[in-house]
Amino acid sequence: MPNSEYGALLFDYGGTLTLPASHVFANFAAAERLDLQHFTQLMRDWTERPAIDGKYTPIQSLERGAMSIPVFERLFAAAIRTTDGHVVEPKGLVSRFHASVRMDDAMEDLLARARQHGVHTAVLSNSWNFDYDARNWSGLFDTVVVSGTVGMRKPEPEIYTYTAELIGVSPQACVHVDDNAANVRGAEEAGMTAIHHKTAEETSTRIYELMGWPPD
Repeated sequence: MPNSEYGALLFDYGGTLTLPASHVFANFAAAERLDLQHFTQLMRDWTERPAIDGKYTPIQSLERGAMSIPVFERLFAAAIRTTDGHVVEPKGLVSRFHASVRMDDAMEDLLARARQHGVHTAVLSNSWNFDYDARNWSGLFDTVVVSGTVGMRKPEPEIYTYTAELIGVSPQACVHVDDNAANVRGAEEAGMTAIHHKTAEETSTRIYELMGWPPD
């Protein structure tokens, strides 16, 4: 591997290694007959709203492993707005939400290239339920950190330092890639170099620069 100060690449999952979150939102809203604008705002609010006196939103609680999926599904179904007034069936709602999640082939190729160069690869995911993608994760990643399993979630700096310790490197030796700006800031606060993912092409170019890899 070419000389580089970085020994580990950490990737967010949804919206980074997969097709954009907007793709999933639009497909889910169409399938469930939801008001897409309201749903998108609800997702943003439940994901990004600061905790007050330790009180988390349902998404934040689920991602921290502090709420069961059945309880979350009931709260989620009650909060989303439909276009025709029908009642959303709570059971199976999380699985239905993730039904259109698909890996971005270009990002999967980037992962393969990283491992060819001997770089430690990790997925660091705020996940609702990591069972929705049945692939063999060990074939893509050396380390898997799922928020609900460790009781922390991005952008809390502790989850980044925990992941670096698990890998056995310093945060300064890690590059974290995430489509969420808050999560990028959290990684930087933990001492990592962070890339705000927008497209596979831009992210690949930046990683090649940081890692000192030769062009294809």
